[in-house]
Amino acid sequence: IKIIGVHSGHDASACLLIDNCVVATISKERLTRIKHDSGEPVECIAYLLGKFNLSSKDIDLVVRSQWHDASEINDAYYDIFDNVIVTYKHHFLHAYSASIMAKSAEAIILVNDGRGCRSQDNDDYRYENEDYFETESVYYYHKGHITPLEKIYKKYLKNQEQIGNFIDSIGYAYRLVSRMIFKSDH
Repeated sequence: IKIIGVHSGHDASACLLIDNCVVATISKERLTRIKHDSGEPVECIAYLLGKFNLSSKDIDLVVRSQWHDASEINDAYYDIFDNVIVTYKHHFLHAYSASIMAKSAEAIILVNDGRGCRSQDNDDYRYENEDYFETESVYYYHKGHITPLEKIYKKYLKNQEQIGNFIDSIGYAYRLVSRMIFKSDH
């Protein structure tokens, strides 16, 4: 089974899995030489297909992760593939990638991120009309199945703080420390 995983949005990238093993990954910035390049990583997909001498018809599934407000999205590009799934469940995909690396049949997975998806993207409508995003999630992994146990949402403050955008999360705390030490967000 050949699967291409795609992140469309900030720091765009793609990976190729063959028989549930990651065989290659590539960030768009590595090909375009533009730091944190965003949008559709069509260059990444072309690179992966070329590196392994594959065509779009050789791919069994493409999984696309994108943000609710992602720009530069090119849905028509994916018409060359037979089976495409689009998801906004950002933390679930982090948990899934961690589960691939799990050494045992059972694990607890913790995802801490600056800003994951909106609550409604997780079919949780408590904060439907507000800018609340997933910041921490806990999942239970058991024999190939992932079950969410806990999700914490925090309000996203866009351009309301002296530092710009902010959300109360470990990811944004890391960002602030990076800014102070390295004079950069990255």
